[in-house]
Amino acid sequence: MQLTFKTTLTSPQPYSSMSSADYLALLNANKDKIYGGSFGVYLARKVTVDNQQLFQPLMDIDGAVGLEGTDKTISAIQFAQLTLKVISDLEAADHFKIIATGGTGFRAVSNLLLNRSAYFALVDWLRCQMTHLHDLNPSTQTDFPHQVFAYKGDPLQTQKTLTDGHSTVIDKNMLAQSAFTFDDYLRETAGRPDPDEVISVVQWLIDGPVISDLKAIGPLGKRIEQYQRIAADVSVNPFSYANLRKDMEPIGLSAMQDMIAERGIISKVEKRGEAQAISFRGRPCPVCGNPTANARAYPPGYQLKCFNVNCEAHNGMGILPHVLRISEQYHSLF
Repeated sequence: MQLTFKTTLTSPQPYSSMSSADYLALLNANKDKIYGGSFGVYLARKVTVDNQQLFQPLMDIDGAVGLEGTDKTISAIQFAQLTLKVISDLEAADHFKIIATGGTGFRAVSNLLLNRSAYFALVDWLRCQMTHLHDLNPSTQTDFPHQVFAYKGDPLQTQKTLTDGHSTVIDKNMLAQSAFTFDDYLRETAGRPDPDEVISVVQWLIDGPVISDLKAIGPLGKRIEQYQRIAADVSVNPFSYANLRKDMEPIGLSAMQDMIAERGIISKVEKRGEAQAISFRGRPCPVCGNPTANARAYPPGYQLKCFNVNCEAHNGMGILPHVLRISEQYHSLF
């Protein structure tokens, strides 16, 4: 495995890259610096295994927006419990570790190695159904090394107020039983990191299984396949699209706007007629490109309708499948 990493929060580009064996050797040679705090573990989601680009999921679990201090950490604990429940219900808990960051939140990291299509389908599932995860940058920025382990008492590892806290793996049984408290968070993360724990988790990530058949990971694989089908079937009509999503949460206007913005399609959320919609008033229709066609799409089905009679979407087209097709074509270039 070839991986991309950095050792401090502000390490500049270009980021370092080396084989997993060499990286483990680097960690072992720097145990004192890991303990001291000057050496952190920041890993990119994208790795290379036998000349194949693969991706390992990471979910950022922070407290609710607008909260501070104790309240933010308590909120993050609740969101971590919710995340674990969803993962457990999909029979995938063994493939994830929940790491308290040492600040106020958590990271859920997985040792699954997914191909590009499966990984981005998983990210779309997070966006649509894990709405408590309000920062998906650590998931979507696949080339950028995001924090896995760091000591929050070293200025190289945080831009916030220094605190004597470190990242550490949390017992999933305590979270699952709702027995994990704010005091537990402070106690578990207090002090400096354990280099042996850090190295063992990195080894676990490196040893993760390459998932060539999503059926091998049970219900989670089935969920990923659902989102792959949405992305692949550009000609999905509103009825089959609704059937495909019947067991899924509806996508909110803001989530849909963010989703298509990540594909380079700019829209507005505004009232069109009697209801709020994803609106392209004064902007190019994402299908025909006409900037005066005033295309729009209403929730929950987001069937794109364009006033240009020559547009494929004049009589309606599923916006989500179309946008995800654009995304797949874009990602295939890299």
